[in-house]
Amino acid sequence: MLENVSPAAVFSYFERISSIPRGSGNCGGIADYIEGFARTKKFFFKRDSYNNIIVKKPGTELFQNRPAVMLQGHLDMVCEKKSGAIHDFREDPLLLQTDGKHVWADGTTLGADDGIAVAMMLAILEDDTAMHPPLECVFTSDEEIGLIGAQHLELSECSAKYLINLDCDEDGVFIAGCCGGVRVRYQIPISRITQKGQGKRLILEGLQGGHSGAQIHKNGGNAVGLLAQILQVSGDDFRLVSISGGDKDNVIPTRCEAVVLGDGSFADAYEMVYQEYAEREPDIRFLEEDIGQLEAAVFSADSHRNVLYFLSHTPWGVLSMHPDIEGLVGTSANLAAVETKTGCACGTVSVRSESTEDRDKVCARIADLLTMAGGNEYRDGAYPGWAYSKNSVLRQTMVETWQDMFGEIPKVEVIHAGLECGVLQSKLPGLDAIAFGPEIFGIHTPAERINIASVEKNYRFLLEVLQRLGEKKHA
Repeated sequence: MLENVSPAAVFSYFERISSIPRGSGNCGGIADYIEGFARTKKFFFKRDSYNNIIVKKPGTELFQNRPAVMLQGHLDMVCEKKSGAIHDFREDPLLLQTDGKHVWADGTTLGADDGIAVAMMLAILEDDTAMHPPLECVFTSDEEIGLIGAQHLELSECSAKYLINLDCDEDGVFIAGCCGGVRVRYQIPISRITQKGQGKRLILEGLQGGHSGAQIHKNGGNAVGLLAQILQVSGDDFRLVSISGGDKDNVIPTRCEAVVLGDGSFADAYEMVYQEYAEREPDIRFLEEDIGQLEAAVFSADSHRNVLYFLSHTPWGVLSMHPDIEGLVGTSANLAAVETKTGCACGTVSVRSESTEDRDKVCARIADLLTMAGGNEYRDGAYPGWAYSKNSVLRQTMVETWQDMFGEIPKVEVIHAGLECGVLQSKLPGLDAIAFGPEIFGIHTPAERINIASVEKNYRFLLEVLQRLGEKKHA
């Protein structure tokens, strides 16, 4: 499909890895492929039990004794598909499509986040004509579910002075810092009683969603939080049978569904939500489906009240702006998921902040709400932020190179989304880091697509940066 797309080596590898299922938690197959590649090329490699892989390539002849450069990207992808799409992410290859300008996958996420980084690194490792210092290519696993691979990565075999992370999606934008974060896993016990009555299925859907860090500043809706608010203010003439919505902690929920029993009226509550969010969420819609007379095990009065209290009061969205950087989100939360099980309602809240203190305050607020709702929580997946460095040789080199090659000054930003750079810096102190990448649209959604011309541009740029780092006398 991509044989005529340039750069040929990059897209050839991208097509190959797109045939290997590699959703988060399922990185064994893609790790096998990287290991096989390294063995065939006779490169040094190290693979750990988390399916992280480090592949090292010596510097070219003139640059063998220059400081090593670490190239880094993650192996896993977010697995989302269109409603009605028939695709098994654990078994099926992605069905790539192209119009010569973009590449996308038929009905699913593309996985260019971060498959294009993997493809670029493999292309450089294979290229015997590229000029570069010693390379330490780090392929991490399960980034999308909490930077798990990076957090367990052992870097004793590495000595890199520079880190180039390839996990970005805006052409001409360099990332030089990011927030930290943590997941809050919650659980609220529920008891049930059997009742008869009119059943309804309530669905709030059509929200834009997106990445819970990169798109949180758009102040869109959260389907779980908004449906809970609708239910919370709609009176006491119904009981919950179930409520479910969201899936991944780094994806803003676009849909939430509840099954209820009783005579509740929900139109007025939805109208209030619609009036507040219609401009930001033009496709929002609320559906009430009658499912007939039922005899069902509904939530008890206390359980009904506790679950809706927690879900409707849990903080989500932008909570504060960065104190020092204008326009940057400082602290946010994503009410990422709710699921009803036999004896509990459970799910995840993802909290991000540039400040550990502010992050912990939000977590404490969530814990207090759970206490009032009779529930409990535990936290996992905590990762450090990545502080902006005022004096970065790597950033200066990359900015100068971009300006020389393309006649424009790139943007240098600190972002609210989490990247693995802070984790890697904590394991290799003094690592001078920056992140960049080609233009990708619709990340974490089935609308994801990558700009072919931007891939070609950014790959040429990366090769030039590596050569210049090798040429630097003081590097």
